[in-house]
Amino acid sequence: MDIDIPFTALNVWVKQLDQSWFNETAFVTLKSVFPLFYSPEEFNSSPLAENQIIPGDSQERRFAGDQFLPRGRYFSIATDETGADSGTLAAELDAYYDPATVGPVEVADVDLLASGAAAEYERHGVAIPKHGQAIGVTFLPFCEGSHPLAHRLGVRVPEGEAFGVTLPVSIRQEHFDRAIDLRMPMVADWFASEFSAYTFNSHEVPISPFLLLPRLERFYEVLPTILCQQLGGNKFTRIAGRWLRDIGADALVFPSARFDTYVLARNSSVIQAAGWNLVDYRDAPRASSNLNIICDDTSWPATIIASSGGGYLSYQSALAYEHIRLGYVAEGVEAGSWALTGMREKRTEEICEGLKLFQENRSA
Repeated sequence: MDIDIPFTALNVWVKQLDQSWFNETAFVTLKSVFPLFYSPEEFNSSPLAENQIIPGDSQERRFAGDQFLPRGRYFSIATDETGADSGTLAAELDAYYDPATVGPVEVADVDLLASGAAAEYERHGVAIPKHGQAIGVTFLPFCEGSHPLAHRLGVRVPEGEAFGVTLPVSIRQEHFDRAIDLRMPMVADWFASEFSAYTFNSHEVPISPFLLLPRLERFYEVLPTILCQQLGGNKFTRIAGRWLRDIGADALVFPSARFDTYVLARNSSVIQAAGWNLVDYRDAPRASSNLNIICDDTSWPATIIASSGGGYLSYQSALAYEHIRLGYVAEGVEAGSWALTGMREKRTEEICEGLKLFQENRSA
């Protein structure tokens, strides 16, 4: 590669679900509520199989580069050893909850130590991580009765009461030598420019996968594309993942598509940020997927859309995203700062629409 790559040495606190601490109820909750954790066989027989970018693949993951990069390589970025990530990991997990089929559920961070729940776990002989942090899944009552999944989860709940399941998380510090950190304005603009101009060789002939799309100059121009609401990303993020693995990146810090993500920069240095994820490419093999040629688009999306090149949950596809706002500072001391607003509000609307379908189906 003859491009100057702005790799960054990165020490970062990261957070992810830690299945080594899961009990049977936690595993059943994952399988019942969050299709992200389907096995490939279960996924391909589920409605989410329509979300495949390439037929025959398993569930896509954003910036993976192919269908084989496992979910264990994905993290939210935390500020410190407490795992504070402003709710990013919970929002990512929530995106794979379908209220139309599961019913009323809330997903949020819980501190088992501060809440006193850790002592209750200990009395019942249930081990939890020392930090006491978890994702809480609350099953809300429905039609004056307990949640329909209570029986499947083996939980006895008084009629009309909610019940919760905790999913423990791991929190640790990691070091990367060759990270691409899109929080940094100069790196982000470099990414937009070089990614949009990317070519690969086919029979010694350079070919662009973006056949009719112009080269970009600023990161905000590619943000609507990489924040597409399709589960697992889209053709563009798959191509970007392959490209990043090809140039030797060992990690990518990228904005969550499920959060009101922002970064505040001053004089090209990051002052504050929230809503960011990391994918770990260390020791990953060369991406194995074939590259898609995107030949039916002549301009990059200017607004965030529900889907691009694949299926999505039907009631979500019908919802417009015009009120999602992306504010970007192009010049001055805070150039490169940007903020996404309205995404969590939009998710609340989607859940309300899904719950209406859930109620209609239960009443039919």
